[in-house]
Amino acid sequence: VPFARYLAMNKITNIKRYHIAKVYRRDNP
Repeated sequence: VPFARYLAMNKITNIKRYHIAKVYRRDNP
């Protein structure tokens, strides 16, 4: 089921991006 896998990867990427943005913002206010 490639579509489900694509959605899962998208979700994981968004979570990673969110965490990176949070840490980046905290380190560089």
